[in-house]
Amino acid sequence: MAVLCKVADLSERSLEYGFQEYLGITPIQYLRVLRLNGARLDFLSNINSRTKVSDIALTWGFLEFGRFANNYRQLFQERPSVTLKTMM
Repeated sequence: MAVLCKVADLSERSLEYGFQEYLGITPIQYLRVLRLNGARLDFLSNINSRTKVSDIALTWGFLEFGRFANNYRQLFQERPSVTLKTMM
């Protein structure tokens, strides 16, 4: 958040208001959605049968695998392992 505030030259509160007004989510939620989409792209482009969901989750900065799986399922309506298996 501090980096975003500095780049935008805004206070944390102003940044949050702007995100809420224009996107309907907080900056943290926005960053999480970006990371989840990045993980999904990695699952969909995966050609290595040895790649694990946890490997991709870690690559995108998700350290709590249960929370990652829940957030992923809420956003994409399927488990990360299902997405990964469709490309193998």
